[in-house]
Amino acid sequence: MHRSIMPAIKGHFRNYTEETMREAINDVRTNNTPIRTAAKKYGVPRITLKYKVEGKSPIEKNGTPNHPKS
Repeated sequence: MHRSIMPAIKGHFRNYTEETMREAINDVRTNNTPIRTAAKKYGVPRITLKYKVEGKSPIEKNGTPNHPKS
């Protein structure tokens, strides 16, 4: 049986606060919570959380030209 995967809707961004992301990062670092589990628990993007935990991306949420930082 072939399963199709729905592509992400272009232009839609997940909304999360810096505070929520910080809580997720803290949960991963202090409690050794798996990144996937913390991402679901806090409602943040998994890959973004992974990059922030690994230090590849700044912890602050960056704005884009069409979506300025709040």
